[in-house]
Amino acid sequence: MFGVYAPACLPAEILATQAVTERIAGLGGNVAPMTPTAFGAKAYADRARFGKLTKERRILGD
Repeated sequence: MFGVYAPACLPAEILATQAVTERIAGLGGNVAPMTPTAFGAKAYADRARFGKLTKERRILGD
């Protein structure tokens, strides 16, 4: 999951341009605009999910 951090006053339309969407898609991602609260909840859930997986499988980072 990629997250884009920007000032709160930045219009969402700037980040949802075709150029940004294509760049993210080129990196293998997809654009899913969400509120800061929703992003935080997703990040927390992903951390719990993948944290459990990495511990169970003893996966270590470099």
